[in-house]
Amino acid sequence: MEVCLRNQALAVTVSTMFGAIRAFSVRAGGRDISLMRSVRDHRDGSALDTACFPLIPFGNRVRGNRFAFGGKDYGLTANSPTDPLYLHGDGWLKDWSLEDVGDDSLSLALMVRGESRSPYCYDGFQSFRLIGGCLEICLRVVNRGEETLPFGLGWHPYFPLTTGTTLMAPATGFWTEDGDHLPDRRSPAPNDLDFGAPRRLPDHWVNNVFDGWTGVAEIHWPEWGCGLSITADPPLFHYMVFTPGRRREAERGADYFCFEPMSHRPGGHHSPDLSGLFPLVPGTALEARIRLEANVPAFSY
Repeated sequence: MEVCLRNQALAVTVSTMFGAIRAFSVRAGGRDISLMRSVRDHRDGSALDTACFPLIPFGNRVRGNRFAFGGKDYGLTANSPTDPLYLHGDGWLKDWSLEDVGDDSLSLALMVRGESRSPYCYDGFQSFRLIGGCLEICLRVVNRGEETLPFGLGWHPYFPLTTGTTLMAPATGFWTEDGDHLPDRRSPAPNDLDFGAPRRLPDHWVNNVFDGWTGVAEIHWPEWGCGLSITADPPLFHYMVFTPGRRREAERGADYFCFEPMSHRPGGHHSPDLSGLFPLVPGTALEARIRLEANVPAFSY
């Protein structure tokens, strides 16, 4: 099921399949400008074909598909045909239920119990609300298992990548990528990946995590005279930037990059401090919230 929310400024289409956003656009100058990548019909596809999907009960990968916590060892089974490691939790693989819908808001829910691929049992909740030129999204997870486990939250949006696209997202830490696509070493960001000020996305492969994020980011598409401001509340102190490379994807007609707000660093299950993952005792919850505001000069809402 798909639901479209629309106001004077924005339109967002949300699908119960994968709990994903299918389209997000702003109306300006008599035209619709896509603020997330345009996607083809994905009724028989996957969340990887959408505009944005939730990361729950954590994001990215777990090294070796195993982790130890609370004196116990836990195993995970690969959940994607394209990756040997358990990827992005499992909320992106499920059908969510539509709980409530109004003129400018809707909410989804998910119940996960006794999965063979993962030890996580939880309830997930998502809400979407249009407020003028802003889309507010909230994601919440409640541990419904019998054991305390480390949880995290985030989102995996795909944004259009034009020749002049710039990103600004001040952060204090940058992590190199290892052969398993997990963080390797914390180091100063190379010049072409220092997003402390607006910077164009590189043409080459990028798949890196940043920590110490201020919770503020700006995307600008100069060709369209349009931008997007992203603000995130604690505990979203990390983000991933991913692009397979502008030239390669342009040849395939899929020019995009990902800017993924997250509560934790990928691979945190193997860090002594959990790197932003939260140990949730049974019955307790973790919540994250982001706001995406369209910036279109000479347009008021």
